[in-house]
Amino acid sequence: MVKKSEQNITETQVSQFVQDFITLQLHMSEIPLEMTRVRNVVDEMRLKRTYKRNNVHVLIHRMMDLMYPNNKPTMGELSRAIELPLSTTTNVIGFLVKNGYCKRLSDRGDRRIVRVSLTDAGRKNLEMGNKYISQRGQEILSALATNEQATFLALLNKISKNIINNNTAV
Repeated sequence: MVKKSEQNITETQVSQFVQDFITLQLHMSEIPLEMTRVRNVVDEMRLKRTYKRNNVHVLIHRMMDLMYPNNKPTMGELSRAIELPLSTTTNVIGFLVKNGYCKRLSDRGDRRIVRVSLTDAGRKNLEMGNKYISQRGQEILSALATNEQATFLALLNKISKNIINNNTAV
């Protein structure tokens, strides 16, 4: 049986966890040289307040992922999938089009509908980003035994779902 004192997490422990998480996020922000151009433009968008969320690169990755490999969602479908206003989606897609990562397509059935699709450069960038994320994740998790990794990921998934369900910002 677990002692009562072992069940309670102290304020200091929670504070340390948050500080460690922030430090980890900073380390996860390190990106390969090939991706720095995208990161620089994203940072510029943030400075110009084109998009106000802190993690614009996460939004761009999610949008590109929704278009991968050959999905051609409408702007409205993309907007609903990422739960953002159509105007914000249009701004981000504008950035992706301008930088050659995606293209706008006409819908054959309805001229009012605009679809979006990744270009070869967009697919390559997304694949490179996914590979980098996977490698960094494996590097980080390598500090844990296999069973600890499974436990950690299950707990992290549970926490993530709680954050999403409660709309709690980290």
